[in-house]
Amino acid sequence: MRAFSFLRQCRLVSEKTKLEQLPVQHRAAKVELAGYDPEKRTVEFALSSEEPVQRYYGAEVLDHSKESIDPSRLKRGIPLLYNHDPNKHIGTVTDYRVEDKRLIVTARFGNSALAKEKEQDVADGILKDASAGYRPMEYKRDGGDKSGDTYRWTKWMPMEASLCPIPADPTVGTRSEDSEASGAQYAVRCLDEVDVPAVADPKTEVRSMEPNATPAIDPVQVGADAAKAERTRVSEIHALGQRHGRELSREQIEKFVNEGSSVDAVRSHILDKQIEMAQKNEVRNLNVLNLSDKEKQSYSVTAALRAASGEKLGSKDGEFEREVSDAYIKKTGFSARDGSIVIPMDISMAANAIDRARGLRKMETRAGLDTNSNANGEYTIFTEYVSLIELLRNQMKVRALGATFLSGLSDNIAFPKQATAGSTSWVADNPGADVADSNLTFSQISMSPKILQSTTSFSRKLLLQSSVDVEALVRNDLMAIMALAIDLAALTGTGANNQPKGILNQTGIGSVATGGATLTYDDFLALEELIADANADQLGPIAQLTTPKVRRKLKNLPQLANTIALPIWQDNEVNGYRAEVTNQLPTPMSTGGTPYAQHTFIAGVWNQLLIGEWGALEIITDPYRLKKQGMIEVTTYETCDVNVRNAPAFAAMTDINPTA
Repeated sequence: MRAFSFLRQCRLVSEKTKLEQLPVQHRAAKVELAGYDPEKRTVEFALSSEEPVQRYYGAEVLDHSKESIDPSRLKRGIPLLYNHDPNKHIGTVTDYRVEDKRLIVTARFGNSALAKEKEQDVADGILKDASAGYRPMEYKRDGGDKSGDTYRWTKWMPMEASLCPIPADPTVGTRSEDSEASGAQYAVRCLDEVDVPAVADPKTEVRSMEPNATPAIDPVQVGADAAKAERTRVSEIHALGQRHGRELSREQIEKFVNEGSSVDAVRSHILDKQIEMAQKNEVRNLNVLNLSDKEKQSYSVTAALRAASGEKLGSKDGEFEREVSDAYIKKTGFSARDGSIVIPMDISMAANAIDRARGLRKMETRAGLDTNSNANGEYTIFTEYVSLIELLRNQMKVRALGATFLSGLSDNIAFPKQATAGSTSWVADNPGADVADSNLTFSQISMSPKILQSTTSFSRKLLLQSSVDVEALVRNDLMAIMALAIDLAALTGTGANNQPKGILNQTGIGSVATGGATLTYDDFLALEELIADANADQLGPIAQLTTPKVRRKLKNLPQLANTIALPIWQDNEVNGYRAEVTNQLPTPMSTGGTPYAQHTFIAGVWNQLLIGEWGALEIITDPYRLKKQGMIEVTTYETCDVNVRNAPAFAAMTDINPTA
C-alpha cells in the first residue's frame, strides 16, 4: 500500500473543510509602465495568470477560463490599495479583460495625497510590483508525487489589487475585511518524516472524497502549528534582510522564502557573502615579474632553502629560485640582506598538497602525465593552486572576519580621514552679517613597512627531499608562524617598539566595562549601540571575536530571563552577529588589586582593519648553528603593517571574568 506523510493524511482528511474556508489569497504581479497614462491617471497591468504557485496543500493554479472567474466585484470595481491596507485606498479598478490566460486590469488613481504620491512612484518607475487579492471558491485536484499535488481553482473571485514595495509572499495569505480566522489556514510545505498508510486514492478529486479514518492528532491543530512555524521563519528571514541589505537582495529574500530555506541557511549565506565582499576589497599587485602560471607552480621553497644553505641535489638545484630572487630585488629595489633569498608571495602550489601537509584528508583530483612532461614525469597536474599569500591569510582569524588586505605595496601609504564636519546655520533673508566660515577638517592614517621576523628550523634530511608533500609542509610551517604574529599584532599590537598598532590599542574605539561581574545580554547590546552611535555600522557587516572561555560562559548564560532562556551564544552568533574565538586575545590580568582572569570580547566592522603587505618573503638560512643536530636554522622576514581606518567601527570589553 502506498504511504504518505502524516501531514498529507491530515490534509486529505480535512482539506474539504479547510480549502473551501481559505481567506483572501495574494499573488505577486508586475506593473508594466508602458500601461501608465498620465492624462487619464490610469495604469494597466496583469493582475493574475495561470503560473503555478506553491501553497501548503500543493501547487495552485488559477484557471483563467471565462466561467472560472467570478466577475461580481470586478464589475462593481475592486479597490486599488497600497500594500494590502484597506485604510490606504488609492484608486479603483475600472476595466478588465482576460487575455493569453491572464487577467489584465486598468486602475485609476484617486485624488488623495497618498494616491498622488503612489501614482508618481509608478510614473517614476519606483513602485513596480503589484499583488492580487482573490477568494478561492471551487477547485479540482490532480494527483502528484509526495512533493505535492496540483490544485486548479475552477471558481475564484478577484477581491482587490495592491501596489506593494514587496509583493506578498505567495505561501502566506493576508487579511481582508472578508476573511475569517482559521487555525489551519497556512500549513505550508508538507513534512515527510512520518509515513502512514494512505487514506484515499490521491488521484481522485478531493471534493468527492470521504475520509475513512480519523487521525489521532487533530489536523487543524497540526496545520496551525505548521503555520505558526512558517510565519516565524518568513519573519526572521525578512528581518535578516533588513539588517544585512548588502548581502541579501530582495530577490534573494523571496527566493529563500519560496524555496523553504531555513533561517540557518540564510545566515550561512550572509556570512559567505561577508567574506566574499572582504576579499573583493583587496588590492593585488603581486606578480611583478610576470611569471607564468607554470613557472609559479614549479617554484620550490625547499629548493630555495637548499640553495641558500649550500645544500643541492643537482647542479641546477635552486638555480631558478635564485634567478627569481635576483630579478625581484632588481626590479623592485627590495633591500635584501646579504646571503638571503627573496620569495615573491604569489608563488603557487597545489592546494590538495597543502591540505595533506596539514594532516587533512581530502580527495585529490589528479590527472596523469601530460604530453609536455619529460620521461621522468616531473610535472603532475593538480586542479587547484594557492599562493603563499593566500596560505598566509587563510590561517589568520582577522581575515575570516573580513579585514581588508592591501597587497603588493612598494611605498608608504596614507588614507585621508574626515576629522570634523562643516556646520550649518539658519539665517534671516538679509542677516546683515556674514555667516561664519565653516570648513571640513581632515586627518590621515598611514601605513609604513614594518619587519616581522621569525625563526624556525628544518632537518637537513627533510630539505633534501623533493616530495611535493614536504614542499607543502615547509610552506605551511613558514606561513603559520607569520600568520599568528600578524593576527596577534592586528588585535593587540602596541604601536611601540616597531610593532603595528592593533585594534585594542587604537584611540577612539568604544569600550564597555563589566568590572568582572557576570555578563548580561545588555553588555553586547551596548557594544552594538556604540558602533551604531558612531554611524560605523553603515560601513559594513559587524562581526565579533572573543576567547574560548568566554564562549563557554555565553553558551550557559540566557539572553532573557524567560521560560525559553535561549543562550547568548547560539549558532556561532551573539546578538545576531557572527562570532568567532581565538587564543590570541589577552586573558590573565588583574584589576584593582583583586586578581581574576580578564578576557576580551571585540565587536566591529572588520573591513575597517587594514593590513598592508609589501609582497615578498625574505629568508636567511644558517646551516652551522644547529649542525650537530643535523638541523638548518631558517629566519624569515615579512614586511607588513596594520592600522584601523575608523576606530569607532570597533568596541570592546576587556575586563570579562568568565568564571563570574
